Amino acid sequence: MWKNPFNWIKKSFSQAAANENSTVQEIEQLHEFLQAYTSSSVRTTPLREFDEQYFKLPTEQIIAKLPALYLSYEQHISEYKQRKSVEVTLRKAVQLRFPDLTALPQFQLIFKEEDQQNILLAKIFLQGIIKGAIHILGQVEDHFFENALTWVNELPQVNQAFPTFKEGDVSTKEIDAHYLSQISQAISNNLAQKMGARFTQMIFDRTYQEIASLYKLLNTFPIIISLIPQQFLDTDKIGLLTKYQLSTALLEKVNFLEELNQQLATRNQQLQKAQAEVRKAQKASEEAYLQLREVMNAVGDGIITANDQSEIIMVNKKVKEIWGYSAAELIGQQLSILMPEKYRQRHKQGMDRYIQTRESRILNRNIIMEGLRKNGDLFPLEINISDLQFQGKHLFTAAVRDITARIKVENDLKSSKDQLEQKTQDLEQAQRQLKITIKELKNSNHDLERFAYVASHDLQEPLRTVKGYLALVPDQMEKNETEAVREYLSFADLGVVRMEQLIQGLLRYARIGREATELVEVPFDDIMTLVNYNLREQIQTKGAVIKYEPGPRLIGHQIQLVQLFQNLLSNSIKFSKKEEAPQISITHRKTANFWHFAIQDNGIGIPTEQQVVIFEMFKRAHPNKEAQGAGIGLAICKKVVAQHGGDITVKSIPGVGTEFLFSLSDLMPEMKGSNTKLFKND
Repeated sequence: MWKNPFNWIKKSFSQAAANENSTVQEIEQLHEFLQAYTSSSVRTTPLREFDEQYFKLPTEQIIAKLPALYLSYEQHISEYKQRKSVEVTLRKAVQLRFPDLTALPQFQLIFKEEDQQNILLAKIFLQGIIKGAIHILGQVEDHFFENALTWVNELPQVNQAFPTFKEGDVSTKEIDAHYLSQISQAISNNLAQKMGARFTQMIFDRTYQEIASLYKLLNTFPIIISLIPQQFLDTDKIGLLTKYQLSTALLEKVNFLEELNQQLATRNQQLQKAQAEVRKAQKASEEAYLQLREVMNAVGDGIITANDQSEIIMVNKKVKEIWGYSAAELIGQQLSILMPEKYRQRHKQGMDRYIQTRESRILNRNIIMEGLRKNGDLFPLEINISDLQFQGKHLFTAAVRDITARIKVENDLKSSKDQLEQKTQDLEQAQRQLKITIKELKNSNHDLERFAYVASHDLQEPLRTVKGYLALVPDQMEKNETEAVREYLSFADLGVVRMEQLIQGLLRYARIGREATELVEVPFDDIMTLVNYNLREQIQTKGAVIKYEPGPRLIGHQIQLVQLFQNLLSNSIKFSKKEEAPQISITHRKTANFWHFAIQDNGIGIPTEQQVVIFEMFKRAHPNKEAQGAGIGLAICKKVVAQHGGDITVKSIPGVGTEFLFSLSDLMPEMKGSNTKLFKND
């Protein structure tokens, strides 16, 4: 039957159309994501109009103009959110959710660093100019444009000067905006010589419009301004290129000025209020000055008034109670008589500074410091100093309070609070430990129930064997069938041996985790040395080859870890193919808090239906006639791994081999938040 030779062409076009449709669907999902990122209530009319026009475009135009869609939303969102934050968080979110879109050549430029964006934008612009020239002129004799295009295509990894430039230019200059503008000027000059200035401006304008339609909202887009020769620039073009940057800067300035204006208005109100209070206080002080002494004596705090020379001019009765000096002893004395030596020089410097500059760190504030009593005792005090100008002179008035009792109460309260916090922490720790203990008890009860069920079920099998054969003995003895009696007794003996194996396995399983053993560092190489020694007879008999790389230092119980690796390797050797020597490999890798091991062999494998229950007690993948055992080994392995904070699984293909995968915790006890014991009684 004749096949249409163009079927493959139709199929290719169908595949391309399917790819385009898939890309458009993903763009629609991106559009929904951007709409969800911003509230519809603040979505501007221009943005809505852009949305409506954008999805009416042909499929190839929707894909081509994807950068303009994204940047329109990013600019809109940055108008009411911090721009830098939008660029970082929004772009990262888009990269994570739409990796296929951000890999598109025209779109991935947006997600580059700013210096890379500069180079890539310049590269696209210069490529457009040169390709436009080649398209019109064709191949000219000097091959200038072909050589220039080759140089531009290699940006930013160029290692030689631009054609017609000196070789030394690259070694003395970086490939920056200034250097690229020189390249653009050289291309412009060559194009103008061949086709004239008007044609050259047409190519520059057309190339500019193509790039601006996609990327003009990028912060880095002004690089294009530096690449356009000055004679081709105009006010409208510069305004269009920088509109986004100027609006952002102006918005930040306006917000700053509004905030500053609000602060100034608030401050002005505060100052006016303070000035009114000062004027009111000045008037009241003139009327009340003659009554001041009596009022001061009625106050519960100590009141001290001094002039701008730090001379005491007035005190009340409370001062005597606090310091022990009488009013006569203090009037005319320096204020420093009431303070320890360590404060006196600082007080003098502060007074001088305030008189000269009116700057003070302590006026009108509650200050905690020490006082010096007449008898030489130090005590804590709280002082608030104010400056009252009376008849052109400074009067510094200090309200003083002995806070010895308060400090004691605060210290007692702090001590009580610290004790309460400590008790609270101890209680929380006890509650956490109780929860852990309850969980461990639940797990232990579950294990005991499972243990009792399995033991009672599987131990009955050899008992039934013994009982059955012993029941046959009397009958055979009556018939004087001595040989049959011996055979039955031998079968009964095998049942007893089987029972003994099961009981010993149960004891080994039960002992795991019951001894309280400290965690220690156990080198993996030491474990393998002991395992190889214990299995030396099996290894030699079967000709087994065990490969492993030098391993890490594990955290755990050496005996338990040796038992884990020994049981798994013994199984791999025991269940090997008769015609093929066991080949066993041990690999390991590290993650944050665990060592992950894989033990792989080329043995007979494990039937699929047995892989689910293989780690339970007395569950065997193969009958006793193939390999002797109690069916406890893998249950022990699972328990050892669990005691070391990990888990164990198996992958196996019958007839091909088996791989055991398990993990062991790499955390020391103090990092786990527990005590120094790894194993606890079940």
